Amino acid sequence: MPSSYDYNVGRQRMGSGIITMGTNNAFSSRQGVRDNPSRTFGWRGLVILTMVLILMMVLILNILALHHGRGIETNVIDCSHLPPHTTPKDSTIDNNNGNMYQNTKHTDTPSNMTFIGIALNSDRVSDSAIRFLIDAACVHNIKSYILLGEGSNKPLKQKILAMTYHSYLPLPHIDGSMDCINWIRVRTAPSEDVLLNMTRTYIESSSIELKSNMPNNPLDLDNRIAKIKRSREYQRQQLLQNKISWGSHVWDWSYHSVIGVLDLDLFGYPLDLSDVVETASQYVIPSPSAKDGTVKYQAICANGLQISERRRSYYDTFSTILLPNTWLHRESDRVTARGALDGEDFDLAKMSQTQTLKWLLKEGRKNYNHSEVNSGNSRMDGGESDQQYDVVPVRSCFNGFTLYHADVFFDSRCRYDSHHEKDELYISKNERHTCEHIVFNECLRRVLAEQSVDDNFRIAVKLDLLTLWHLLK
Repeated sequence: MPSSYDYNVGRQRMGSGIITMGTNNAFSSRQGVRDNPSRTFGWRGLVILTMVLILMMVLILNILALHHGRGIETNVIDCSHLPPHTTPKDSTIDNNNGNMYQNTKHTDTPSNMTFIGIALNSDRVSDSAIRFLIDAACVHNIKSYILLGEGSNKPLKQKILAMTYHSYLPLPHIDGSMDCINWIRVRTAPSEDVLLNMTRTYIESSSIELKSNMPNNPLDLDNRIAKIKRSREYQRQQLLQNKISWGSHVWDWSYHSVIGVLDLDLFGYPLDLSDVVETASQYVIPSPSAKDGTVKYQAICANGLQISERRRSYYDTFSTILLPNTWLHRESDRVTARGALDGEDFDLAKMSQTQTLKWLLKEGRKNYNHSEVNSGNSRMDGGESDQQYDVVPVRSCFNGFTLYHADVFFDSRCRYDSHHEKDELYISKNERHTCEHIVFNECLRRVLAEQSVDDNFRIAVKLDLLTLWHLLK
């Protein structure tokens, strides 16, 4: 009975753990399974098995390499040369009851700080800038004034309103009053003819002689930097003349006030606004003991960074001049050759943007160590202080966000759209203009030096007050 015999043999072999396939003895015998693995798994199985083995070998090699400090390179940004970030204080919004807006008991009393910035139009204002100004208004009562170069300001106002409600009106509330948005003012600048007339009137009253084809001319019609200069000065004059109102308050720009000038198109601003407030109090606002109103610095710049070749680097070389007179802008765009400025350090002037950041961090760390030893600012628990870098004094800087002492910022002798022959030393070949922040800072340096030998314009970069530029390389 062959058929019955084969059936029983098949059952016995299946019971032994061998699955028979058809009647071919090569597939049904144990010896066949051992001698012909390809027939058991097939060519696809061999391919998969080979790939698994290769991946396991790569993983083992990578682990061994990491053990010896030579990890396989991945697309990770090296942040080891930067100050550590701290977790923003009180930044979590409780969506049931205790959000920041409610906890700060928002009142009608404004801060002594005001943020101002310009943008070409509503589309050029980044979401990061809007969040920064909303947090400033709703948590710290900080006023802000946005000036748009063109177009309607209604879309930006609507976006600010929506983002404010989204951030600071917790569920289950469906509607409510968000009074803090009244601290944010948005205006559209007048026509270019009005701005030109403003600058022309100033130039004529100051007896400044300008030629139409000369570089760094604030009356240039179509030059990008010239337009920025006129817009920034128009905004400054609007504040100085109290033409921007925040409620019924009459603003006295006293020596206890701070003006924060910012670019509105950045990717990132200081993460914790408490650090901004503390920076202003520590460096820019006179202490109660300073009866003469003396401040440590008249201006403090953020540390402006960009992402370049998977590393952070210092961005705003166009506005930055190290002491005593080293301009950091790239040589290919300088009218004045590197090392040609009076007092310029050629070795520092030729630093790359990454080298510049490392140099600033080294200087800040050196200053920090010195101040810690002499002032005893170390933490009570013996650990390291949160502030690991001191400010680095410079001749000029901006970096997308700068805090000015109000008395200095509103000095009537200086303007963004002014002209001085010495400013031509810092002209960009491509722009045919000097950065507006150098024009303004250099003017403050000159007038304060004329006023008092001991009262020079003091400005510095605060290394742990970070901004992230909107350009990626």
